[in-house]
Amino acid sequence: MQDITYNNAKFKGIVGNKPLYDINVKYGDTIEIDESNISDWMYFDDKIAKGAYTIKVLRNQMSAEEQKQFDIQSGLLFD
Repeated sequence: MQDITYNNAKFKGIVGNKPLYDINVKYGDTIEIDESNISDWMYFDDKIAKGAYTIKVLRNQMSAEEQKQFDIQSGLLFD
């Protein structure tokens, strides 16, 4: 999600990429999610990705070369 707001224990924002699975939302949709349904999150602290637990698990399954390519393409830095 992008352009996220938070009010009454709900996050509201715009779907900022094409969902990997068919989940009845599409790129550009405005959606609202109850905070109890949040299982992963990510924010940046001085260009370092914080949270991003799912991405870290997937990245750790990559070879060193794949990780290098992922880092270049995504622009993400991890602590």
